[in-house]
Amino acid sequence: YLLIDNGKATLKDAGDLWGKGTGETEETLESEYGKSAKAVCIGPAGERQSLCACIITNRGDAAGRSGLGAVMGSKKLKAIVAKGEMQVPIHDLEAANALRKEQREYAKNFIEFFGIYGTSSHGDSSAHSGDTPVKNWGGVGVVEVPDVSGLNKDKMVANLDKRKGCWHCPAACKATLKAGREYPYPAGTHRLEYETIGAFGANCCNTNAESIAMVNYLCNDYGFDTISGGSIIAFAMELYQKGMPEEEYRAGDDDLGLYHVTKQPKDKGKFRTPSLRELRWTAPYMHNGAFWELAEVVDFYNAGGGAGQTAGLQPLGLSDGEKAD
Repeated sequence: YLLIDNGKATLKDAGDLWGKGTGETEETLESEYGKSAKAVCIGPAGERQSLCACIITNRGDAAGRSGLGAVMGSKKLKAIVAKGEMQVPIHDLEAANALRKEQREYAKNFIEFFGIYGTSSHGDSSAHSGDTPVKNWGGVGVVEVPDVSGLNKDKMVANLDKRKGCWHCPAACKATLKAGREYPYPAGTHRLEYETIGAFGANCCNTNAESIAMVNYLCNDYGFDTISGGSIIAFAMELYQKGMPEEEYRAGDDDLGLYHVTKQPKDKGKFRTPSLRELRWTAPYMHNGAFWELAEVVDFYNAGGGAGQTAGLQPLGLSDGEKAD
């Protein structure tokens, strides 16, 4: 691993860390260099160079997507540890403090809300508004998951232990949970983030928040991206539902494409990728296939998005002629 101590970089032997989960790795490094030392590390997924591997810090904050953990694994780099007393240089500290005070007042409602729920506040509404994938990106929330009460924001904080935040962030929108009640995740497991709720929740037609917290803990400890993990499981579930034996899709080296749906030999290896060309012929639209007509898409955005959306969309106020264009 790489140790950076007050700006001095040194490579250290990580033989005793190789094979360990990210939580144990961080704990070991902190015990050696002190609580003020901070580490980013990979778990077994990164060591095996999984394309879904990510980099973890703070027992569950992830640099996910893109397989960054596999890059570290390919270099046999288990972790990067930083410690020291060096100050962060600020060009104009007085101006920075004044701006911070101004923006904190401006964003106080946002800070208060996110301080309680973080991004876990809209797992239920997003499952029904079209913002979250449903049933391996092939379903519609109100049909496939009519009861989303298990994904409500209050369910996400029902087992809350402590609020946390990134360094010096006033929102402190992160949090840790007490030990699991229905599933055995340990105390200190991170409260769920929206993308994890979407991937292991509606995309798998699952509304049990405790089960999602458990798999979130496992992914974080393995250093495995939760969006990829939930999508892979949803895909496997669909294959099984459509008649592919479990041993076949577990052992298969190739993605058989359209064959999984039609079971016609001629469709093996066929894939369909929608494009913007000839858009009117490429329904369904939206990432979960919620709309079959372009007019529905235009009406959706003209109305400012679906119920419960939190992306800040505003009504466009288009006339009938503008919508037709």
